[in-house]
Parts: sequence; C-alpha cells; structure tokens
Amino acid sequence: MKCQARDSKLNEKGRERTPFTAFQKKDKKMQASSASKVAQFKGHKNSTGHTHGEGCVGKTESCMAACYVERPVKQYPATGVALQRNLQSLKDCQTASEFYCLLKPLVVASDSQYANYLAKLRKAADAPSKKEIKILEKRGHIFRWNWSGDILTMAHAEAINRIAEEMPSTTFWLYTRTWWIVGAFKQNKNIAVYLSVDEDNEHIMRPLAERMNLPLAFMGMDEETFVCPATNGKLAAKLACVKCGYCYTKRNGTYRDVLFQIH
Repeated sequence: MKCQARDSKLNEKGRERTPFTAFQKKDKKMQASSASKVAQFKGHKNSTGHTHGEGCVGKTESCMAACYVERPVKQYPATGVALQRNLQSLKDCQTASEFYCLLKPLVVASDSQYANYLAKLRKAADAPSKKEIKILEKRGHIFRWNWSGDILTMAHAEAINRIAEEMPSTTFWLYTRTWWIVGAFKQNKNIAVYLSVDEDNEHIMRPLAERMNLPLAFMGMDEETFVCPATNGKLAAKLACVKCGYCYTKRNGTYRDVLFQIH
C-alpha cells in the first residue's frame, strides 16, 4: 500500500499550507486522542494512544503493575476498543514511510484545531478569552506521542522524528521504555524524548540517558527532582500539561528529569 501524501509547503510559522492526503484517511483507522490532561482545550486531539502492554515492547513488571491506563480502559470499554484499533493500524506499518503517512495527518489536524480555536478566542476578545489566549500563545501547538502504549519499532521512531523536523512550530514530547530506538531522534529542538525509568530497567536507562544526554522520567521512585503536579495533587489533571509546560520546555538549553508519582 503506497502513501499518497504529497510534499506540503510550510507557511512562515511552520504550519502546513496545503492539505495532507494519505492512505490513513481512507484505509486506516488510526485516530488521535483528546486526553483530558494533555489537550490544550476541550476536544483538542493532540495526542496518540494505543493498547498498553501489548503495545509496549519495552515494558517491565513494575510499569505493568502500576500502569495508569488500566483505570480508563476498565471504566470506558470504548477507549480500549479504540486503543486496540490504533495498535493494529500501527502493526500494519512496516516502513518509516508507512508510519509517517499514518501519523502525520493526525498532527496536521491537531495543529489546525489549535489555530482555529485560537482565532475564535481572539474574535471573542473578552477577559477569559484573553487569559486563555496568553497561555496558548506561550505554549504554541503541543503534541504528545503515546499517552498509552509506546514506540514499537525503529521505523516508528524515525517517522516521529521526521514529523518533528517538518513541523518546527509544533512542540512534541514522549516517554519511552523502547530504549534501543532513541538513536533515531536527532536532538530536534522541538521534541523532548524521555527515557521512562523504574526499578526494573534503571540499570539500562540511567547510563543511556547520560550517554545520549536525554532526560529521565521516573515512575514512583525516590528521586529528588521535579514532581509532575498532576500526580501529586498540586494541579488538577484536566488541561494540566498546557498549564504546567515542564516536560516540553527547555531550561538552560536542556529538558530536565521528572518524577511521576503512581496515580
């Protein structure tokens, strides 16, 4: 199956100017997610997710025992169905080009959502809108890969890296236990790649992070570092990522370690 995507041109802000057409729209069923914590506003589809466990090739006993995806999947069976469908769409991809054609339309659509919503707020011009405009403009368009599941293959990672290169006005971030694929990421300024650490894999992740100059995302460990405020009760989960900004914002030119309390 060939990708029918044509090369698109970017406007002065790095956004797509021409429509992006791909086999994903017609023959695939991959869908982006509007995760309440990650979305920049209600209904914003700025993340991807697929089945956890089966879709986490670098999983450990520790992460599976504490996986936060279990709760929404059990509470909302339709979520589990959608995640499984997305996983199958990813498994059907073999090459980086196929992953690219499957995934890029999701990011383009999310960016358009962001731009349209921002334009609507500017037109309203009331006090609440001005406050929201300020935070949205400060963050820019943000997109998280894999709120559930993880990178499956090197080709998957290469596609994500290519999308980041082609969409410089979007800031991407991800957490991964698929440690052997991090070489696919070329230290693009607009993508934060975290190595997910727990007691089972820290012997691999800590030295790799030091060697590759990558930040660590600790899961329920005793570390003296910044704690995600959406996991310790200091920030409500809804729209937490756009309010916080820690994981995808550099300080002194680097991304910093973060600790996620088990939630």
